[in-house]
Amino acid sequence: MNELPGMQGAWTRRQLIRRGSALAAVGVAMPSILAACGSDTKSSSDTKSSSDTTAGGSVTTGVASAGAGVSGSEAESLAVFDPTAPKGSPSPHAKILGFPNPFDAELFLRISDIFDQVASERGGDFVTAISDGDPAKLVEHLDSFMAQDAGVLFLTPIEEEATKPGSQKAVEGGVCVFGVFRGFASLQVVEDQYAIGYSQGKAAVKWIKDTLGGEAEVAYFNEDMSASIRPRHDGVLAALAEGGDGIKVVSDVQVELTTEAGASAMNTILQAHPDVKVAMGGSGVIAGVYAAFDALGRTKEADLYLSSIAGGDDALDLIAQGTIYRATFGEPWYMWAYALAQFSFDWMEGKSIPRVISAPGGLKEISTPEDATAFKDAMSDPAATWNDPALRDSYISMYGNINYDTRDLYWLDAVTKLPS
Repeated sequence: MNELPGMQGAWTRRQLIRRGSALAAVGVAMPSILAACGSDTKSSSDTKSSSDTTAGGSVTTGVASAGAGVSGSEAESLAVFDPTAPKGSPSPHAKILGFPNPFDAELFLRISDIFDQVASERGGDFVTAISDGDPAKLVEHLDSFMAQDAGVLFLTPIEEEATKPGSQKAVEGGVCVFGVFRGFASLQVVEDQYAIGYSQGKAAVKWIKDTLGGEAEVAYFNEDMSASIRPRHDGVLAALAEGGDGIKVVSDVQVELTTEAGASAMNTILQAHPDVKVAMGGSGVIAGVYAAFDALGRTKEADLYLSSIAGGDDALDLIAQGTIYRATFGEPWYMWAYALAQFSFDWMEGKSIPRVISAPGGLKEISTPEDATAFKDAMSDPAATWNDPALRDSYISMYGNINYDTRDLYWLDAVTKLPS
């Protein structure tokens, strides 16, 4: 990682992410191009938009009309991504990929490692900082990366309302934004969050009926700090309710997406509800839940069930070993991260990138040693997975085309449904 303007000496990524407040102090004065929001940029009247009702609710997916000033209601259908689309103008911004990281979670740290590696290989820079769940710090980090003229930004769905104004300012200033959130983005990662939650809940119900006779106390760790992920919560509860009166959700809480927070919360829950048999949530939190049961010497109990979304290597290893960590719904984030990093530098060089990416067919349940091993192998070397067309296409679908010259075709709100 090279030295950036305003930084005294080069920092490694691991040093940098521990210095979030120091990085934010670099300064937040925006380059002049980011302030240019006049007649050459869009307003809400310069868009095509459509109401897209999904299992997660009704949202608006707006697509700017490339400066044509077209308004009205028109649903857009995107073609499959064409990697041979003509090259356009390179981005005038610095060859920097920025990631304001909301939590010191293993998923985000591994994504940062992949971004850093690709940036080095492509002759660019990667900057990141951890805000530890503080929305104000997250915004400071986002602003500081834009002040350093980063050409591409990656934004998670955490504290998305806080980062939405920054994402708008970025895309209107020609910065490429990768979004997993309800905001402004050049490229959207699309997942049906309700379906993800419903699948997780249905898998738990099946296990409860097969193993516990249809009766269990359940602890659920929701991720309602994100409006985009909130439908996942509804999906889980709907599936559990369909399982019958014997399934009781005795705890439904939101905690930081870290192992430490998950362990602490589970210890508290077990004091009030010692008979909890099932715990579900996101990857980092459930790693902490497992640690809490492990500390109590309970990881071999046959009547306990833990499941997560986006399980990392630890989750996959524990599933393969036949522990109480019985399932994860694997988001192929490490391969996606590799793809996004490559798209970052493609964009900055003027090449065309997709406007939407997703997992083909939705997230798949990983609950057997064979599935866990296969998924772990594919994610352990994302470059190899990406470069194997058959394997790559089993983990990523890509739609639409956008480059710097067509940058006005950004999304105005979350895309929650694949193009028809």
